[in-house]
Amino acid sequence: MKRILLYTIVASLVVITISGGVLIWLHDSEEIPQPMVAEPVTMRLIETGQVMGGYGKHGARAWLGIPYAAPPLGRLRWMPPEPPVPFSTILRTTSAGNICPQYIQDDLASTGHAAFRLAGKEDCLYLNVWSAPNAADAPVMLWLHGGGNTVGQGDIHDGSLLAARQGVVVVTINYRLGVLGWFAEPSLRTGDPVSDSGNFGLLDILRALQWVQDNISKFGGNPENVTLFGASAGGADTLAVLASRRAKHLVHRAIVQSGSYRPTILEAQATSLSGEGWAHTYTAKLEASGVLGAGLTGSDRARSLRETSVEDLFVALEPAAFGMIFMPTLLSDGYVLPPSDASAVFSNPSGYQQVPIILGSNRDEAALFLMNHDDYRSSLFGLFPRVKNEADYRRVVRYISDATKIRTVDEIADWMLESSHADVFAYRFDWDEQRTILGYDVSVALGAAHGIEVPFVFGSFDMFPPLTRTFPMDEPQSRLSADIMSYWAEFARSGDPGTGGRGENPVWNRWAHSGNRLLILDTESGGGIRMEDVHVDQASLRKALASDSDFKRKQEHCKTYVLAFRGTPEFDSGEYERIGCAEFPVEPVSMF
Repeated sequence: MKRILLYTIVASLVVITISGGVLIWLHDSEEIPQPMVAEPVTMRLIETGQVMGGYGKHGARAWLGIPYAAPPLGRLRWMPPEPPVPFSTILRTTSAGNICPQYIQDDLASTGHAAFRLAGKEDCLYLNVWSAPNAADAPVMLWLHGGGNTVGQGDIHDGSLLAARQGVVVVTINYRLGVLGWFAEPSLRTGDPVSDSGNFGLLDILRALQWVQDNISKFGGNPENVTLFGASAGGADTLAVLASRRAKHLVHRAIVQSGSYRPTILEAQATSLSGEGWAHTYTAKLEASGVLGAGLTGSDRARSLRETSVEDLFVALEPAAFGMIFMPTLLSDGYVLPPSDASAVFSNPSGYQQVPIILGSNRDEAALFLMNHDDYRSSLFGLFPRVKNEADYRRVVRYISDATKIRTVDEIADWMLESSHADVFAYRFDWDEQRTILGYDVSVALGAAHGIEVPFVFGSFDMFPPLTRTFPMDEPQSRLSADIMSYWAEFARSGDPGTGGRGENPVWNRWAHSGNRLLILDTESGGGIRMEDVHVDQASLRKALASDSDFKRKQEHCKTYVLAFRGTPEFDSGEYERIGCAEFPVEPVSMF
């Protein structure tokens, strides 16, 4: 009987993806959402034909699964998206379109490790629209989902409440991911620099923005007031759109939530980390597995790649945590994206679109990735998770999260200030009031982790159902969400978040060289919403970490140094050895 009970408990454990992260928790069965009922009042005539949506939540109107581009199939695989195909009958847009091909992380397998399955279809270039009833000339907010540009989907982010309460039009999209979205294989070259850029996922985003220009007025939106916003990879893609000369006049405001701009060089180098270098390594794996014929070149190689099934293309891709593929995206090709790094782009007044912008991060960014790491997590009776050592855990999370803040907020904001950009705003999300469940203090393990702000932005705390039970669902949580939506919408409306749309919040100051330049977002118990002078730079953070003598284990000290600075100019191999880390190789270090 005891053995049966144990098996029952173990079987209930699942791994849940949360905006690019994982939370191990007890599972409740989820209801399959039912499609909306088509309502004639939502009939709209757009450039491709008539669409009919339905009633969304909170009184909003909703149109789900509208094609914004032709299906990228056959000859259109690894080509810039083409305009959507017109339709002659009424298109009922009452359920979301296909997600793009990606690995989905399923329940824990019998081995105790996460299992993955391939999901999605290539015919996935669809978007969703939510608007308030009788919306007219309203600000438009187009959302880009996160997931490392290799996983994710737009439709899980329900824009109903944001649209209905704030009087904006919300759009979410799917865009090509992973190897179908970013692929710099030389045999695919056509001679057209845009087609040869390898940035197909980014071109999808630009195509969606063009669709907004052509159609959004039919849904009550103002095409001359479009805010592009996104989290994580969606934030990085937002910065990429601002850096792209092909996006002029498509975006008028931008909100970047925990996103940095770190493009990959396109052309082959001595490293496989270039776009072409990665493509060479990947296609070699396809050849070794028999998927791609050996020795094929030129048009024969391109044709074979385009005829290969999605399932076979994914054979050579290894899913890591959350189903993500570690591969280069956002390629500096010189046409879609400039051949320059972030500092050169955003410190140059003519290097990017100087639209009003909000840059932000979460105080405990790294917690989402470290909470399930064996170094920091133990379990009670082998089942229920616990943080091993709270002080050590918080120290590691703080250093890595501060390093993330530098890359996502401080550096970019300082570069923009250098370029004389006058409308830069910055925030840090500090909310950490999750419940303790079965003795597991989620506020410590997760806290203000990467992606936790997203439900607050949409006012939707059921987008990740297993996470829902960790929210207290109390008045302070609801109030903070309402305040954030108010700031976001007022920024979309005017380019200045000010005191929010209701005029009740603290004034959000612009970024400056000194003074109270960072808005802290938190409930009253955490100090409330307030402006503070919080600025972090690489040199001071590196100095503090290198001299920190409070680590109980030298290996943990060294790992934290690697995770904070690897891949940046601030990683000093000489210093790494001087602080006693020579015996710990850098390469195997991972947050997963």
